[in-house]
Amino acid sequence: NGRLELALTELVDPVDRGGETFVIVTLRNVGQGADSEIEVTLGLPAGLQFVQADQGTLNFAQDPRFPDLLRATRREMRPGDV
Repeated sequence: NGRLELALTELVDPVDRGGETFVIVTLRNVGQGADSEIEVTLGLPAGLQFVQADQGTLNFAQDPRFPDLLRATRREMRPGDV
């Protein structure tokens, strides 16, 4: 199986009231095998509101049932995939 590493990088910290921050989410398969049916869920800290997600291999969207959660899925990650 694959071995996945998740990294979050916040570009603006601290965030001024009413300001914006950007979070880079990097998911990397550092294992020897593929992994499949991957789901990443991120919780938004109190006071933050989701604005948009840029296109990438993980496309986050707000969960309509839980507005403080963002979800992304990916069908497969092979060794070395980011």
